[in-house]
Amino acid sequence: MRQNIEQLVNKILREAKISNPPINAERLAESYFDLDFDCAGLNETELAGLKIAEKKIYINEARADELAANFGLKNFTIAHELGHWVLHRNLIDEHTSQMEREADKFATYLLMPENFVRAEFVKLPAWLSAEMKLDSMAKSFACPKKR
Repeated sequence: MRQNIEQLVNKILREAKISNPPINAERLAESYFDLDFDCAGLNETELAGLKIAEKKIYINEARADELAANFGLKNFTIAHELGHWVLHRNLIDEHTSQMEREADKFATYLLMPENFVRAEFVKLPAWLSAEMKLDSMAKSFACPKKR
């Protein structure tokens, strides 16, 4: 399944004409998948949820401040919900730990595709320390709040 998810994500990125980082999951959800966003009173442990019939990603209104303060968490959470949309939208009443792991993999491949990571890494000067390289890569893949 890993390779299939990764290939599927790469296909989506090509079709959406995204060729370099950072990837804004919210923008992709709206422009490529035609999904809307709304707030809802979800279970307090949930950051977000997906309503397939409504084509909406719901952000937990009780945790909206937490997501607003941590854009990386918000971006990953939305990418995770996109994973459910792409991989599981035909499995309406099912919810398994395997599905959660698959959605996490989808989000990871979406936000940091291997070919993007490799391309950014080779741009780094060899003399940089490992910590400086990591900081630089984090900045390359960090999505700004407004884009």
